[in-house]
Amino acid sequence: LRFYLKDLHECISGYHCRFLQKASNNTHPLTVFRGLSMSNEKFSVLKSKVGGLLSINSFLSTSRNRTTALSFALPSVGLSDQVPLLFHIHVDFFSCRTPFADIQ
Repeated sequence: LRFYLKDLHECISGYHCRFLQKASNNTHPLTVFRGLSMSNEKFSVLKSKVGGLLSINSFLSTSRNRTTALSFALPSVGLSDQVPLLFHIHVDFFSCRTPFADIQ
């Protein structure tokens, strides 16, 4: 598993370099979306941290398409113990130190 994750990280880093080369003239941040369901308890903790830093210690899947991301959040609508969330993320790819890739 460790070898696989290291190889995946290296592949993403390569895609990231190519993405930055293509985007070198673009000064606008990249906008992506992440939809998910979260327990009420975890959502309460998240709300208490508004304005702070959100750190994610794993690979994060996002979409440039808001509707696609919403499809991951909507199944929890109406559930009493879950909250549907849609993260709207702006990535300044010239100051971001974490590699990311567009793997359409």
